[in-house]
Amino acid sequence: MIRFLPILSLVILLFSIQPELKAWEGMATPRLKVEGRYLKDPHGNIINLHGFVQTYSPWFNEQGSKWNNYDVNACLTYNKGIIDKIMAAGWKVNFIRLHMDPYWSNAPGCQPDGHELPNCFDETRFRKYLDEVFVPMAEYAISKGLYVVMRPPGVCPEVIGVEDEYNYAAYLLKVWDIVSAHPKIKYREEIMFELANEPVRIRLADGSVGSNTQAHFDVLKEIFQPVVNKIRENGFQNVLWVPGSGYQAQYKGYAVNPIEGENIGYAIHVYPGWFGSADGYEVFKREWDEQITPVANFAPILVTEMDWAPAKYNSSWGKAITGTAGGDGFGANFKKIVDDTGNVGWLLFTDAHLLAQFKDEAPAPGQPYTFLTDPEACPWPVYHWFKEYAEEYEPKPEFEFIAMADNGNGTFSNPVIRGDFPAPAVVRKDGTFYLVSGNQDFQPTVTVLESSDLVNWTYSDVKADELPLDEVRWIDEDNPESGCLIETVAGEWWAIISEDSGVLGQLPILLPVEYSDGEFEVLPAYRVADKIAKPRTAKSSPRYELQTNDNFRNWLLAPQWSLMSGSEESFSLLDRAGYLRLYPDVMLTQRVMLYTDSEGKAYAGARFETGGMKVGDFTGLALVGDEDNCIGIEAGESGKILVVYIDGARLELEPVESDEIYLRVEMTSYDHGVFYSSYDNRDYTHHAAFDELLSTGSGLRYGLFYRSSAEAGGFADVDWFTTEPDFSEEMYYPAGFEQYSEESLTLTDLYIEEGDELIVQTKGTKKLKVIAVFADGSSKDVGSEAQYEVDDPALFSIYNGIIRSFYEGESSMTISFTGPLGGNREISTRLKASTFPLLEDYVNPNIWDEGSFDEETRTMITGQWGFGGWQYDGLDISDYKYLVVRLGGPNNANADFRLYDEPNYWSSPAVFAFDSNREVVVRLRYAKKDDGGAYLNPKTIYIAGFWSFGNIPFVIEDIFLTNSPEYDITEIRIDGATEREVPELTGFVYNLQDATSLVKEVKISGVVLSENIRIQAPAGYEIALTEDGEYVQTLQLIPTNGQVEETSIFIRIKAGLTKGQVNGILDITSQGAYPRQISLKGLVEGSTSVRNPDAAAPVVVKEEYYNVYGQRLTDPSAYDGVVLLRQYRSDGSIITSKSMKKW
Repeated sequence: MIRFLPILSLVILLFSIQPELKAWEGMATPRLKVEGRYLKDPHGNIINLHGFVQTYSPWFNEQGSKWNNYDVNACLTYNKGIIDKIMAAGWKVNFIRLHMDPYWSNAPGCQPDGHELPNCFDETRFRKYLDEVFVPMAEYAISKGLYVVMRPPGVCPEVIGVEDEYNYAAYLLKVWDIVSAHPKIKYREEIMFELANEPVRIRLADGSVGSNTQAHFDVLKEIFQPVVNKIRENGFQNVLWVPGSGYQAQYKGYAVNPIEGENIGYAIHVYPGWFGSADGYEVFKREWDEQITPVANFAPILVTEMDWAPAKYNSSWGKAITGTAGGDGFGANFKKIVDDTGNVGWLLFTDAHLLAQFKDEAPAPGQPYTFLTDPEACPWPVYHWFKEYAEEYEPKPEFEFIAMADNGNGTFSNPVIRGDFPAPAVVRKDGTFYLVSGNQDFQPTVTVLESSDLVNWTYSDVKADELPLDEVRWIDEDNPESGCLIETVAGEWWAIISEDSGVLGQLPILLPVEYSDGEFEVLPAYRVADKIAKPRTAKSSPRYELQTNDNFRNWLLAPQWSLMSGSEESFSLLDRAGYLRLYPDVMLTQRVMLYTDSEGKAYAGARFETGGMKVGDFTGLALVGDEDNCIGIEAGESGKILVVYIDGARLELEPVESDEIYLRVEMTSYDHGVFYSSYDNRDYTHHAAFDELLSTGSGLRYGLFYRSSAEAGGFADVDWFTTEPDFSEEMYYPAGFEQYSEESLTLTDLYIEEGDELIVQTKGTKKLKVIAVFADGSSKDVGSEAQYEVDDPALFSIYNGIIRSFYEGESSMTISFTGPLGGNREISTRLKASTFPLLEDYVNPNIWDEGSFDEETRTMITGQWGFGGWQYDGLDISDYKYLVVRLGGPNNANADFRLYDEPNYWSSPAVFAFDSNREVVVRLRYAKKDDGGAYLNPKTIYIAGFWSFGNIPFVIEDIFLTNSPEYDITEIRIDGATEREVPELTGFVYNLQDATSLVKEVKISGVVLSENIRIQAPAGYEIALTEDGEYVQTLQLIPTNGQVEETSIFIRIKAGLTKGQVNGILDITSQGAYPRQISLKGLVEGSTSVRNPDAAAPVVVKEEYYNVYGQRLTDPSAYDGVVLLRQYRSDGSIITSKSMKKW
């Protein structure tokens, strides 16, 4: 049963609720969000941030000369002053990287294990100074028009993992849990987080350490994904910047396994020399493309450390010159690369107090340059570059009139949806709430809203017939207009009810519900509360508003519009890109939302271009309620005139002076208002007023209309529609946009550049270029948008258009794509994974000295004593037994093949000579390095390729890995052991009292044998072919057709031994085979007894000599003096004796 307390009308509240206003000093700082590969403001403008850093410790604030001794006020005063001076100097910066320096959070007196390592972290101190230092500085920066990127205390240890010496993953989780839950941070939309500073090397689960293989990025995701999840769980929804490995220089693995969730970007560091930048633009760009471009293809990038200057100034972290874009130097090349990438924000890591001293004044003629005025040092060029960027990337202010219930502080104010959605029906599907209006009979075309927290609602792409609407729990099952109940995952019950607001219609309100004794009690007293605590739902949500403004720069009609009259042929967004074209007889409407400013007004306006109108046509802006009230342009025989309809009565105003005109309505209290017009969007003429709009059961709508009574073929174009009091496109939107047409959105062809076969390096990745061709002849890469189906997902996976190979092999793949306005194409191709692809994209002939490789002829020429081949990020080829290398001609270059298990060409390789042959078969599990016999580790191959005398061509026919028996050689195999392993069997026991011996089994086989396998037991052991058979010292296994099938060998300790350890080696040999051994360890236990009278006396099994100081003598013959002799006997006893020796 459901009961209501006495209801207080919502009408009382409608005009008393005021939006929370924000006033900023400096530039606008609207909410930022990640859309695709860009950071954008609420209007879709691309925002690349540019800024500086502050670290709040005495040392980093001018080397301790300004404040110390944990003086909070002195720290704040100094650093706020630096911000003021930077802004006053004219720096066009829009963000600050705020380091929560461990100076404040480390326990006093504790010595960090290394630079800023976390072993001294004190949670109580961190919470204290988060309140007293970091939050006040963030708030101050925001007040100056700066976004804030907060960085955790200190730096990463040299090695981090899911588990590591410092348990760093847990440390980060704790820090960000504290910060993201802070009430002055979690709701501040101007704050972002950089999750860690400079991870270097990553520990894998097997204990190995590295930084740049896919496995290492997979572990980074294991570290950072829980941190992201915790931050989101705490309600912080702003942008998170994720670091990579290698001091934040390695990122490519994130392209295959990215951090999941919304508003994710990647934070990188760049210094002179990094990314090969010391070798000029081409190398810099190539290494950038290898490490950064893979993530920049799908997410925004923020450079959070970077600077440069000549070393003589001793004022920068990086030592280099600006140089020339495309040539030498660092700074200009850095700018060119990030500008060409298009979605990279960046800062100067130079000390902030130096930037505060900057003056935009070049030195007088004859005066020397300084760090701040030298064009080859970063401050001078960057100061001017930032001014240029400000023109292009400055965020635009948020709209003033927004329909938002979220107060931005963990509470909301009703109505929760500020438009006409009568009889709301809400269901939950896959963790998301969906709302439709129940009085619309749930037709598939009705408007659907979605929300993750029941407060912030947006228009949804989901159709009503895709929702389980039969699960709606109505408050009154016989009356859908009663509203409905919804339960959150936290077990809370809420009611969504719509109430009559007069002319605005039925506005949904969200009310808490109490459940007791089988009854639900809706608590309407909350309807008059200004703020209600938000529901506890599975996912929190950024603040959203239902959009109303529209610049018509999309070929799809925005979801706030409904077609009241006419058909889909009555309007077009394609006939003229960027405009809504209206044809007879159409009326498009949208709800009048609950917008109020301090004067209680609401606005609507539109820019019309009327040059296409015909005689008898009428177009304009309407208020659609009980009777239409509108202002518009009529086309007559003698020209166009401005006309207003008030309550159906026509008022002819004046001739229209231009085909371009702005129409506007301004309402007060939603029941009376005034129509205006303008020719310049600045000076508006008051025309006619209306009042006493009446409710008709549905809410008031704004309408854009076009009517015709005579000549056919007329139209009008609407440039934009707004609900703002002051509006122009340049105030909010980008100056330009990508033009489109029906032809440019209709697919006609699809192909991949690589053709019918696509080769990927084994256990590597490749960005797939899928080219879509459209009806207008244009084309673009849709690799990240296409759909893929791989026949063998064990060999390949595809994410974001990037193919990842797991093993050598081949599979077919189907690619499909549908154009935005139609045209579906599907193509198939073959995928092949090769560890040694003979393609110019993969073969590097210049690993040592300059060489060349011709893909067509497979001809390599190395430099003199040079080396060319393949480079990997620690490739594991241990699943294969053989590597086969074949030359396609004579070896006049004296080439050999080499494998390296270290990422350094000058480390020791395993070398395989061809001699007089054209084929080398490498037995990977027996391969030894050229350094005295150490085995090659096939689990970590970094370099493979050919060394030669140089400057002489040789042809590579093929190179591949295989387990084919074709390449088997004479080999003895032990079940469960690798080829080089000496397995150990332990736990043999012979009991003297019972005269029993524990038997163990091992299985032996062999291939390509020319002789028997001979098995020799060590002293103290015996072997047999069956457990109960005859035990002997030696066995022979006879091959059939060169092969011995897997055969069980039984082993035990022989009788007749005394008590003690019995250890030995079982030898297994055959002519031409690598000899195998098994280590045996056992024990004879019990004692001599009547049952065993003939047990032999114990014997000495080992002797050790010591001097009187207890030091072991490795060579007693070289020692004169007192010697202690310790004898270990077969029965386990030890006898010690002393004597004087002179050897």
